[in-house]
Amino acid sequence: MRIVYLIIDFCHWLWLLLELFLPLLPTTLFFLLSIACFSRSSKRFEDWLYHTKLYQTYVADFRETKSIARERKKKIIVSIYILMGISIYFCASFTSQKSVWDV
Repeated sequence: MRIVYLIIDFCHWLWLLLELFLPLLPTTLFFLLSIACFSRSSKRFEDWLYHTKLYQTYVADFRETKSIARERKKKIIVSIYILMGISIYFCASFTSQKSVWDV
């Protein structure tokens, strides 16, 4: 079964490399699937992944308790709104002569 996960993982990575040049589908889904398959195919990678600070901060609690703390949810939502606002501002300023904020 490890070989099957490894083959699926490399197919996802090839798709991710293709997506760098041809933005057809969102790459986040394939990136997450690739990480999941690779962690199941390699015990060493799985151990490394589970001990990273990023995993411990964002995923470990959810994996253990199947819930996310309310404070963490608030931080995530605020950061999403800030990033979306920045994206909308820059997208509007690049696509037209007038910015969203120019009246």
